[in-house]
Amino acid sequence: MWADRALATAGDDSSACYNLGCFYALGGEPDRAFECLERAVACGYSHREWLEHDSDLEALRGDPRWAGLVARFPEAGDGR
Repeated sequence: MWADRALATAGDDSSACYNLGCFYALGGEPDRAFECLERAVACGYSHREWLEHDSDLEALRGDPRWAGLVARFPEAGDGR
């Protein structure tokens, strides 16, 4: 699948990893989605408010892993 190839070549591109997380979330693959989103954060993705309100990620919000992912970001509006 092209998304697997994109993930393999994404390196430390946090935006690519985030967008692939959205792709997998929309495709009903929460494990792959969380893998990509965790990688995005590890690579410097810092847009907490976007993550919290992105409709592409709606299917993940009821998953117990969601709170842990969001907790890795500074509080929204704290100036960071």
